[in-house]
Amino acid sequence: MSKIKGIRQKIIDKDYYISSHAEDEMLGDELERVDIENAVLKGKIEKKLTKDIRGIRYRIE
Repeated sequence: MSKIKGIRQKIIDKDYYISSHAEDEMLGDELERVDIENAVLKGKIEKKLTKDIRGIRYRIE
């Protein structure tokens, strides 16, 4: 299973959480959970970010 498929399945299964920091950022950007879910479910991985000290991240477009 590709990474994006695995991430999408987590959303479909409601098997994920959004950190309080991420929720604060979403609030500042006037985004809701459904906006993030739709972006992940319908978008594509634009870039894999590997040099972040927090671990691998993906930019979804």
